[in-house]
Amino acid sequence: RETASQYANLAVALRSLGRFEEAATMLDKALAIDEAMTGPNGPDVALHHYNRAIIFTELSRYADAETAANQALAIWRTTKGDDSTDAALGYTVLGYSYSLTGQFSEADKAYRKALAIRTKWLGESHPLTAEASNNLALSMDNQGLPPSAIEPLLRNALDTTRRAFGESSERTATLYANVAHNLNQQGRYAEAEPMYQRALDIHAGIAGPDSPSYASTLINLGYNLRDGGQGERAEPLMRQALTVFRAKFGEDNPETAWAYRGFGTTLGGLGRYAEEAEMS
Repeated sequence: RETASQYANLAVALRSLGRFEEAATMLDKALAIDEAMTGPNGPDVALHHYNRAIIFTELSRYADAETAANQALAIWRTTKGDDSTDAALGYTVLGYSYSLTGQFSEADKAYRKALAIRTKWLGESHPLTAEASNNLALSMDNQGLPPSAIEPLLRNALDTTRRAFGESSERTATLYANVAHNLNQQGRYAEAEPMYQRALDIHAGIAGPDSPSYASTLINLGYNLRDGGQGERAEPLMRQALTVFRAKFGEDNPETAWAYRGFGTTLGGLGRYAEEAEMS
């Protein structure tokens, strides 16, 4: 079993380096050893399946991710119970694999199960419950459900995350941006703006104003201002974000293309059609 642990630890290291194929191979080796020693329902076997599911999503091997997630969940449901916190972990990764393939109604079911379990055992103010709330909120958004029904989940996740990780963590910035996006969908542009601005300030303090996370939030704030009739304020934000993405990723990159679209549509909204055409 020591060899299996070494393979699993090596997989973690390789994944941190972005070497996902090699990490998957190491996990396969760890899985084979532990299955042979403890049987198909061993605790480490379930964990290996869980980690394989995550790595498969990073490799865009979504069918494999779904299979591995189901295997992990089946073991935890059998050995720990369907309402165990381990099962909640399985439901979470399964929901994520469903969401990546557009199976949003199935993702919704999995995320709701995870949220119910975590609320039962950990309480509403636990960081893992906040994570489950955010996951469910995003799944509901993907299904086109009313933003007003999603807002309470996101606000609860934000409040809990702020208490758990502090005002200036990346997790908190993500939740500020998610709440802002939700408010923007509801047409509450003035309320969304300070939320986006807070996310920007956090990203600036952690990663700097030349980071992709900062630039992405700039674009979203720019859309918020544009949609709220403040295109003149949005234009320099979109320009700045485009500059960052071009410097970081070059011209032929989806993020850069997104920045071009945002900048172009903002220029068009200002009646600067010739400049908009240059962006397309």
